[in-house]
Amino acid sequence: MTDITIILVTLPAFMFEYLVSVWTLRWINVRGDVIETGAVQGLPLSTEARWIKLYHEWAPLLFSQCAFLAIVAFGWISLALELGHSSVRALVYAYAFLSGVASLGFSVFGTQNLLRMISMLRQAEVD
Repeated sequence: MTDITIILVTLPAFMFEYLVSVWTLRWINVRGDVIETGAVQGLPLSTEARWIKLYHEWAPLLFSQCAFLAIVAFGWISLALELGHSSVRALVYAYAFLSGVASLGFSVFGTQNLLRMISMLRQAEVD
Protein backbone atom coordinates (compact mmCIF):
# COMPACT_ATOMS: atom_id res chain seq x y z
CA MET A 1 0.00 0.00 0.00
CA THR A 2 1.09 3.53 -0.63
CA ASP A 3 1.57 5.99 2.20
CA ILE A 4 -1.50 8.01 1.26
CA THR A 5 -3.63 4.85 1.23
CA ILE A 6 -2.41 3.94 4.70
CA ILE A 7 -3.26 7.44 5.94
CA LEU A 8 -6.70 7.30 4.31
CA VAL A 9 -7.41 3.99 6.04
CA THR A 10 -5.92 4.69 9.48
CA LEU A 11 -7.22 8.22 9.99
CA PRO A 12 -10.92 7.23 9.85
CA ALA A 13 -10.16 4.26 12.11
CA PHE A 14 -8.53 6.58 14.63
CA MET A 15 -11.43 9.04 14.38
CA PHE A 16 -13.87 6.16 14.98
CA GLU A 17 -11.87 5.16 18.07
CA TYR A 18 -11.99 8.77 19.29
CA LEU A 19 -15.76 9.05 18.76
CA VAL A 20 -16.41 5.76 20.55
CA SER A 21 -14.29 7.00 23.46
CA VAL A 22 -16.12 10.32 23.68
CA TRP A 23 -19.51 8.60 23.47
CA THR A 24 -18.54 6.12 26.19
CA LEU A 25 -17.14 8.93 28.35
CA ARG A 26 -20.51 10.67 28.13
CA TRP A 27 -22.24 7.50 29.36
CA ILE A 28 -19.73 7.16 32.18
CA ASN A 29 -20.28 10.77 33.27
CA VAL A 30 -24.09 10.55 33.15
CA ARG A 31 -24.09 7.40 35.26
CA GLY A 32 -21.55 8.90 37.64
CA ASP A 33 -23.74 11.96 38.12
CA VAL A 34 -26.68 9.73 39.04
CA ILE A 35 -24.56 7.86 41.59
CA GLU A 36 -23.20 11.07 43.10
CA THR A 37 -26.48 13.00 43.29
CA GLY A 38 -28.60 10.00 44.23
CA ALA A 39 -31.38 11.07 41.90
CA VAL A 40 -32.65 10.11 38.47
CA GLN A 41 -34.76 12.80 36.80
CA GLY A 42 -35.48 14.32 40.20
CA LEU A 43 -36.51 11.04 41.82
CA PRO A 44 -34.36 9.92 44.74
CA LEU A 45 -32.42 6.64 44.65
CA SER A 46 -31.72 4.50 47.66
CA THR A 47 -28.11 3.99 48.68
CA GLU A 48 -28.46 0.33 47.71
CA ALA A 49 -29.55 1.33 44.19
CA ARG A 50 -26.57 3.70 43.96
CA TRP A 51 -24.19 0.86 44.94
CA ILE A 52 -25.76 -1.35 42.27
CA LYS A 53 -25.39 1.38 39.66
CA LEU A 54 -21.76 1.86 40.67
CA TYR A 55 -20.77 -1.80 40.33
CA HIS A 56 -23.10 -2.85 37.52
CA GLU A 57 -23.08 0.22 35.28
CA TRP A 58 -20.38 2.76 36.04
CA ALA A 59 -17.36 0.57 36.86
CA PRO A 60 -17.88 -1.91 33.97
CA LEU A 61 -18.23 0.96 31.51
CA LEU A 62 -15.09 2.64 32.80
CA PHE A 63 -12.90 -0.44 32.82
CA SER A 64 -14.18 -1.68 29.46
CA GLN A 65 -13.21 1.73 28.08
CA CYS A 66 -9.71 1.27 29.52
CA ALA A 67 -9.45 -2.21 28.01
CA PHE A 68 -10.77 -1.04 24.64
CA LEU A 69 -8.21 1.74 24.42
CA ALA A 70 -5.36 -0.54 25.52
CA ILE A 71 -6.30 -3.18 22.93
CA VAL A 72 -6.52 -0.56 20.21
CA ALA A 73 -3.12 0.85 21.25
CA PHE A 74 -1.58 -2.60 20.88
CA GLY A 75 -3.30 -2.92 17.52
CA TRP A 76 -1.74 0.35 16.36
CA ILE A 77 1.68 -0.84 17.53
CA SER A 78 1.25 -4.10 15.63
CA LEU A 79 0.27 -2.21 12.51
CA ALA A 80 3.25 0.14 12.85
CA LEU A 81 5.61 -2.82 13.13
CA GLU A 82 4.15 -4.28 9.93
CA LEU A 83 4.72 -1.04 8.02
CA GLY A 84 8.48 -1.49 8.04
CA HIS A 85 10.22 1.75 7.12
CA SER A 86 7.18 3.53 5.79
CA SER A 87 7.03 7.28 6.34
CA VAL A 88 3.59 6.95 7.98
CA ARG A 89 4.93 4.62 10.66
CA ALA A 90 5.43 7.60 12.99
CA LEU A 91 1.79 8.62 12.50
CA VAL A 92 0.59 5.15 13.46
CA TYR A 93 2.88 5.19 16.50
CA ALA A 94 1.31 8.53 17.44
CA TYR A 95 -2.14 6.89 17.28
CA ALA A 96 -0.81 4.12 19.55
CA PHE A 97 0.67 6.67 21.96
CA LEU A 98 -2.57 8.67 22.19
CA SER A 99 -4.63 5.51 22.71
CA GLY A 100 -2.24 4.24 25.37
CA VAL A 101 -2.16 7.53 27.24
CA ALA A 102 -5.97 7.70 27.15
CA SER A 103 -6.18 4.15 28.51
CA LEU A 104 -3.72 4.98 31.28
CA GLY A 105 -5.58 8.19 32.09
CA PHE A 106 -8.93 6.43 32.30
CA SER A 107 -7.34 3.74 34.50
CA VAL A 108 -5.69 6.14 36.94
CA PHE A 109 -8.38 8.79 37.19
CA GLY A 110 -11.19 6.25 36.94
CA THR A 111 -9.79 4.30 39.87
CA GLN A 112 -9.44 7.54 41.80
CA ASN A 113 -13.07 8.40 40.98
CA LEU A 114 -14.20 4.89 41.95
CA LEU A 115 -12.54 5.18 45.35
CA ARG A 116 -14.10 8.61 45.87
CA MET A 117 -17.56 7.27 45.00
CA ILE A 118 -17.13 4.30 47.33
CA SER A 119 -16.20 6.67 50.14
CA MET A 120 -19.16 8.90 49.34
CA LEU A 121 -21.61 5.97 49.34
CA ARG A 122 -20.21 4.63 52.62
CA GLN A 123 -20.74 8.07 54.13
CA ALA A 124 -24.30 8.14 52.74
CA GLU A 125 -25.00 4.82 54.47
CA VAL A 126 -23.87 6.27 57.80
CA ASP A 127 -25.97 9.43 57.44
